[in-house]
Amino acid sequence: MRAAAGLPVYLEPTRSRHAGLRFLTAPGTGRLVSITGIAAAERVPGVLAVVTTGTPGRAVRPPMDAYDRLGHVIAVGDTPQEVEATLDTVMALVRVETTAD
Repeated sequence: MRAAAGLPVYLEPTRSRHAGLRFLTAPGTGRLVSITGIAAAERVPGVLAVVTTGTPGRAVRPPMDAYDRLGHVIAVGDTPQEVEATLDTVMALVRVETTAD
């Protein structure tokens, strides 16, 4: 309201954590066989969500637009570096297996 009225806005931070996101994508063109490692990824400290949207048999390709994504991972941490390390760990655990068309 203050901003809309042209008055100064005073914001106090209520949180001091960081978050990051990585997308699950196909390594090549073909059909999705499976996405594995989800349960292990969900157990990594700092992981908020591991979501898959790809179904086996679906035609896949390396990402060219948002529709090529097969899922995502959200992580939080006290520093940006902690979030990056968590996401790196998760991406090493999750495997997107495809077969050539």
